Amino acid sequence: MSFCSPKAAARLSSTLLLAFLASACSEREIMAFTLEQSLSIALKGQCDEDPQCLAAIESQLRPCIDGNPDIEALVKAGGQDEDLTRRVSLDIARCIVDAQGNSYFFAHTEITYEEQPDEPQEQIDDPPTIIPR
Repeated sequence: MSFCSPKAAARLSSTLLLAFLASACSEREIMAFTLEQSLSIALKGQCDEDPQCLAAIESQLRPCIDGNPDIEALVKAGGQDEDLTRRVSLDIARCIVDAQGNSYFFAHTEITYEEQPDEPQEQIDDPPTIIPR
């Protein structure tokens, strides 16, 4: 009788491997990896099995993350700034494009203005939902 099941042993091995790899990575690399994994899952769920959409996520997600100018701010915030995290996630999602350069995803946000605004204010009542086009 073994101490743990093969499935539990595999999970433990994966966890230990990730812990070992994380110790050799910078905060930025860990943040980018975490963001990449979570966005990959969320965006693939929006593709509805469309092979071009899935392929675009696979090939473009990492370059979109690496090219995002706000990743450093996200790292400094330690992922604790929800507005920044939401903005970066939406920017990265919009970066995933088809062969014609059209974004596969867009975010629904509501823009509200005061009667005599100094500057337009973006108001988000609920967290934005990434909607496939």
